[in-house]
Amino acid sequence: MENFNCFDFPTLKSLSLSLCNQDFSRKYSSVCLPSKSKQWILQSHGKSWDVTCCVQAPKDRGEFKRLYNRWARFAHDNNLQLGDIYPFEPLKTKKYTMNVHIIRKE
Repeated sequence: MENFNCFDFPTLKSLSLSLCNQDFSRKYSSVCLPSKSKQWILQSHGKSWDVTCCVQAPKDRGEFKRLYNRWARFAHDNNLQLGDIYPFEPLKTKKYTMNVHIIRKE
């Protein structure tokens, strides 16, 4: 996919689901994330969290990637609220590490 930027812009839309796990779009997943389940490190404001990125493939949705395990801790520690946007920036210098930029809903 040409000119595709590996920067995803999820928004906290459903408080109960989004605080348990974070799904990535199929397009983003296929270009920017590994094809196998893997441990990732999320970084934000000088802190880091280990989360699991797993491959999900339900028949009705097709394959996508999901962050879980300590995603709830990340969401809690960063006080994610409905409407917040949190772009993921994969680091080129550290494999399986993403900076997460949190943009608060005003």
